[in-house]
Amino acid sequence: MYRRFLTALTSVAGLLLFLSGVSTTNALLPLHASRTTPSPLDLPLDPVLRDLSKLQSEALPSLSARSETNAQRLARGLSPNRPRKYYSPSRNARGLRARQSSTPCPIPRRQGVIAIIFQDASSGPGFLGKDTYDGMYQFTTELEEALTITIGGCDEDISPGSIFHIETPNGLAAYPYLGASKGPLATSADMTSGSYNYAVMAGTVESQQGPAQSGPSSFKSSVLPTESAMWTFSAVESNRILPAWTNSDGSINTQLTILYNNGGPNSFQITGDLDAFRAEYGYYSVSPASWTMIDIVL
Repeated sequence: MYRRFLTALTSVAGLLLFLSGVSTTNALLPLHASRTTPSPLDLPLDPVLRDLSKLQSEALPSLSARSETNAQRLARGLSPNRPRKYYSPSRNARGLRARQSSTPCPIPRRQGVIAIIFQDASSGPGFLGKDTYDGMYQFTTELEEALTITIGGCDEDISPGSIFHIETPNGLAAYPYLGASKGPLATSADMTSGSYNYAVMAGTVESQQGPAQSGPSSFKSSVLPTESAMWTFSAVESNRILPAWTNSDGSINTQLTILYNNGGPNSFQITGDLDAFRAEYGYYSVSPASWTMIDIVL
């Protein structure tokens, strides 16, 4: 008796659903469709009707089966109802998931300029300037003309030995990071002891730490093997900035020499072997230099 009542109830629900769709049938029918079978299930459905159809096809049969007791199902030779699940691993996992904190970053970013001292006293001390020559940042003796740099914060570790980026807020807008690109006369982007290969200091776009990849460089607005995550602080000399170049084999060379090209461009390069560089490019007038960050309040 109960089963017949449930079957009738389901039939009535289907009939009501059908009747409610009749008034909208004309709007749902394509222009070329026959109107002899105006069933919503045969037509392109809007999201509401599609969800209702899914509910009818999936939820109602399971509810009908659930309405029988285990005794009734066993009397019909069927298996018992599945036990209800009161625990959802996915729901509980969502509850345990770490929440993102809205607390502002407690580590302020550092801002400053790069002070430059030449090891052979060929030029007086000065700063890395914001002006460029062929896209290479130049030397200046005026603090007002210095390139402003920004480092650190919560996103990047700048402790000695860690590799980080240097941003240049008053530098080239299209190349907002200070990096280096493979020199045009270098045989490869690798810089090691015994090699005269070199890279030119220039503006770059952001890249992940790793071997040089072809990318935009402000050096003559070219695409060259370039690195931007290539700086570290000396563990011995406070605030001294060292280039940390990643070679193609993954090795990181921090024993590089920063060279000042005072033969005209007043720009900077780096090399892995000063003697090999001078032997190959003796016609360049270069001076080894050291870079130190001086924090300033802007």
